[in-house]
Order: sequence, then C-alpha cells, then structure tokens
Amino acid sequence: MKALVDEHWKVANITIYPAKGAEHSSADELSALAAYAKSLFQAMPGEIQKRHVILSSIKNGFGGAYHDEDLEVRECWRKGSLLFGWDIWRQIRKNPTWRVIHLQHEFNQFGGILSLPLLLLLLAGLRFLLWRKLAITLHEVLAPDLITPDFLRKSGIPYPAASVRIGFAFYYRLLGYLAHGLVVQDEYFQSILEKEYGISCAITIVRIGTDAEIPMERGAARRKLGIRNDVFVLLFFGTFDWRKGLEILIDAYSRLPKGRFALVLGGGSPVRIRHTAEYQEWWDAIKTSMAGLKDIHQIGFVEDADIPCIFGAADLVVLPYLVPQRVSAVFNHAVSFGVPCIVSEAFASQATSEMVFNAEAGQIADKIIWAESGNLSALRDYARDFRTKNSWSFSATAMNRLHEKLIASAP
Repeated sequence: MKALVDEHWKVANITIYPAKGAEHSSADELSALAAYAKSLFQAMPGEIQKRHVILSSIKNGFGGAYHDEDLEVRECWRKGSLLFGWDIWRQIRKNPTWRVIHLQHEFNQFGGILSLPLLLLLLAGLRFLLWRKLAITLHEVLAPDLITPDFLRKSGIPYPAASVRIGFAFYYRLLGYLAHGLVVQDEYFQSILEKEYGISCAITIVRIGTDAEIPMERGAARRKLGIRNDVFVLLFFGTFDWRKGLEILIDAYSRLPKGRFALVLGGGSPVRIRHTAEYQEWWDAIKTSMAGLKDIHQIGFVEDADIPCIFGAADLVVLPYLVPQRVSAVFNHAVSFGVPCIVSEAFASQATSEMVFNAEAGQIADKIIWAESGNLSALRDYARDFRTKNSWSFSATAMNRLHEKLIASAP
C-alpha cells in the first residue's frame, strides 16, 4: 500500500477531450469520447481531479496546456498523424509520477487502420519499457456474430467477414494481454470479452453516467427552432448512421396523422464513412424520403449551447437503433434532461417493456401515438428515476477505486 500514501502519483488519461470552454467534441471529430471524459472527470472531487492529467488531441494550432477546474489538460497529439504515439510517449516518459496510464479507447480515435498497430506498440512500450500500470476502457465491444458482410459493407470496412472476425479477436486479446485492467460499460460486454474472445484479465464495470441537466423553456426553445407550439415534437439526436435506424423513423413519421407532429433531427455524419459511396447512397435515400414531408427540422450538428434547446423543445425522444445498445450516450443524455424516451428492442436490457418497440415503421408510429395519448408521465418518471440511479458520481467513484487498486500494486 506504499503507493497510496505517495503524494506525487498521477493518472495520465489518453482520450479525446473537448476544446477549452466546450462540453462536447467538434463536428470535425464527432466523438462521444469528449463528452464522456468531460462528464466523468468533472464528477470527481477537486482533490481527485488533481491526481489526473488528460493527454488529448490538438484542436487548433500546436496544442498547449490548460486547466479545466482542477483537471490538467494537455493537447499533445494530432489525430490522423502517424506520430501520435511518439507524441504521447514523450509526455509520459518525462513524467515518472504518472504511474497509471488509462486509455479511453475507441476505433479511429487516432486515425485510420494504421493507427491500431501503432497504438499497440505504444501500449507495449508503456508497460514493458516504462513499467507503467495500464488501464483501458473499451467503448466499443463487437460480438463476433455482429461482424457480418452487410455490417462491414455499411460500415465502410472492405474486408471479408471471416478475416475481420479473426482480426478483432487478435486485437482484443492483445489489449487484454497488455492491460493490467480493462473497463467496459455493461456486464454484456464483459461476457463477450471473456466468453467470445477468451480474455482473462480483470474487467471492471464503469457505466455511462447521467447529469441533472436543465432544458430550455419549452416555448422559447420552439421559437428558436421555428416550431409551432401546437404540435407534438419528436427528437432524433446523435450521429446520422445506418445503425441508428433513421430511415425507419422517417417512414414511421410519414404514417403519423398530418399536422399533429413535428420531427427534429439533430446530429452529424460519421467522420470515418461520410464520404464513402455506401454512406452517400444511404443518405441520399434519407433526403429523398424526407422531401415530401412537412415539419421536419434537420438542424445538423448541435453545438453545446443548443443542446438544452433541442431537449427543451422535445416532447419525446425516439431511438430506433438497429444494433444492440447495452449503453447509449444519447439515451443517457436524454434522461439527463428528464425527457421521455421510447426505444427499439436494441435497448431492451435497459428499458421497461412499455418503452420498447420493434424497429419497424408501423410499430414505431403506433408507439409514438401511444406515448402522445396520455402516457408521457410514466415515461418521464422512468427517465428521472434512471437519472437518479446512474449519476456520473457513481461512475467516477468506480473509476477511482480501479486507479487506487492499480497504484497499490505498482512497483
């Protein structure tokens, strides 16, 4: 336990972090990591924040350092540069008191596919040359049965499914070998890593948390968005990605009684695949299906200052996702504002049966009408209860315990 009384140890966190003064990533990065990291660290007491340093991506110019409350942030690596590992290595090598290195991991965080072997090389050096304790939070855990030819085609991955499954298995196992501890956000992901990929290192559950957010006043929000007060407003928020079922929602919206509803679409296109032919074909079909429909407000990427506005204007958040979602930052964001939600069966593990619909246009339309017809109160109560039980403070406490455990075992 000697390390626990050492006043000089710190945890270096490798993650995308919002630019100074911002709450989320920019439209260019479009990464949920930024908001996740911001919320997690700001839920920590000031004395704990002082134990952490953030090694984040350079947003403008040549980077630099600043403090976000008691948290030190260093923008020191550039996304898309093959030198990102060297830039991070130099920071860590000259700071021996950074005893734990915690990587917040998502694919394409540092760039294209070449960044993955470079990341593994960096992690190996940190563990076996600098003798640092490594923790890795996996924000994406893909089960092998999800890796199908159709999934890969739509995701812009031009490789055979069998080889990709082997590649993912090899990559996850290497991460499990290099890490002193892995972190996932749900027991389901832990099960995949252990049973499907054979990972045996310690795995900690740290859930995505919620905040008590205050939405903009309903009337003011609708005036800002140009929406009438006498319509029932549906909100789809997040990345415009085929996995989110947006085309099915548009079909469902076309079946609703005309003049009673409005639909707000807030989000941006995924950075990695937005320029692929498959994505452009999908997006063109979405635009064609919306062309003849009224009261659809596509507002694009939502800046920090406008997030309370879109949730203030909304009566109901609709999440028609097609890929299983044991966790969802968008879902947690909605309940943080106390806005009622209905969700596809992809969310079945975290939603009540009343909230869930099959991802089929007719069922979505029926569920929307059911919610509008006097059932918002129960949905709102669930959102507030979920917010209370999943506060970011619980997640921050779980993360602190992991770091203290790693520090206690450090040489």
